[in-house]
Order: sequence, then structure tokens, then C-alpha cells
Amino acid sequence: MFKKCPSCETKNIAIVTAAMLQRKTGSRDFYRKTDGWLDPDLAESFPKASAFDSFITVENDDNPNIIVCRDCHAWTRIEN
Repeated sequence: MFKKCPSCETKNIAIVTAAMLQRKTGSRDFYRKTDGWLDPDLAESFPKASAFDSFITVENDDNPNIIVCRDCHAWTRIEN
């Protein structure tokens, strides 16, 4: 199933890692929280996810994958 933004249900998403978001923002919130909001410029800077990216699952709990919505700028950690 293709992942969608849980906030606005669009498929205009990017799938990134918590480490990548921490490097870009300097915040460790992506490891502690399950969701939140990003600066619009940052959210739109990630490439749109392809159909292949949508099947990524969390295999490493130390660096979880995160869905970033490019439309509403919400982020949500992908849980198994």
C-alpha cells in the first residue's frame, strides 16, 4: 500500500530518516516524538517519494524512517 500523509491524506510525501532530519534541523525530536510539523521550505526540499519508497519499513529502530508531507509540512515516524 502506498503511504499517505496521515494529516491531509495526500501522496505528495518524502520518506527520509530521522538522522537526515536531525542533521538538517539540529533537533532530536525525530527520535523522541512520533509526529510534528516542519518548516515549509525544509519539507518541500526533499524529493517526492516513488512507489518503491512507499514499501520501506523500519528495520533499524535507532534511525527510523519518517514520512514528510510536502503539502501540509507534517512529519510522522513510520512504526512497524
